[in-house]
Amino acid sequence: MILALRCPTCSGPLALAEGASLASCSFCKTTSLVARPAAPPTRPAAELACWFLFRGPSAKRKSLVERPR
Repeated sequence: MILALRCPTCSGPLALAEGASLASCSFCKTTSLVARPAAPPTRPAAELACWFLFRGPSAKRKSLVERPR
């Protein structure tokens, strides 16, 4: 979705036809190349978050926490 395009020379509004990559300013007649954003990268399955639910601390953690310093 395009919200607004402005001419880089005079800041006038630019009208861009559907599928076009060139827009001409109706005020100063400057032709501008409008770059379209690339498709957003997809996240590989390996990067998905993984959550675990444990029931209390492990025996090792208890021994480390209870150990005198």
